[in-house]
Amino acid sequence: MEPTVYAPTSSPLERLAEALRVVHRALLKAARSEYEQAHGRIPSVAQLLHLATSHASFAFLRPLSELLVDLDDELEQGGSAPDALAAALREELQDLFGMLPGSTGRPGFTARYRELMQLDPDVVVAHARLREQIGALPETGQDADVAERLHERHRWAEKRKFRREVVPEIRPLRDPVEQASIESFPASDPPGWILISPGQAP
Repeated sequence: MEPTVYAPTSSPLERLAEALRVVHRALLKAARSEYEQAHGRIPSVAQLLHLATSHASFAFLRPLSELLVDLDDELEQGGSAPDALAAALREELQDLFGMLPGSTGRPGFTARYRELMQLDPDVVVAHARLREQIGALPETGQDADVAERLHERHRWAEKRKFRREVVPEIRPLRDPVEQASIESFPASDPPGWILISPGQAP
């Protein structure tokens, strides 16, 4: 896995979003590799994206995909104090990835994530980079910060609920898993990079 290069002017949340894309890409490749071992090579990017949104082998990706799409949307549209959002995201991500002491993480995602970390070195490297970016996010210490963080968590949750459940017509046209899968492709490469199976020459 190539080192992640962040733009000198990127914000902590932009660097976090990029680290999440790297994790998503590593997980998608690992899940694809396992699927191909059981079912044969995936013949096209379109088929991969279809499987990513519909097959049980890729279903665990949905919580991460939805969070990544929402974060990208938030960075594009704004509406939040960056530090408050960063603190809210720090807690949510630590829970999602099982980083909190004694936490079992998110049902359907965290156990599968830990399993793939044991099997795929790219997932391990991506996790280390993500942990570094999460560690750079602000923590909440003072009572006023706690109130602001709780307010931001509520706003963040309501925004996601409103966009996906309350007003279906403003949902993204593309499924969040498909959108995150496309966006996690390296910007320098066409989507076809993912068609190369382990052991095959490019």
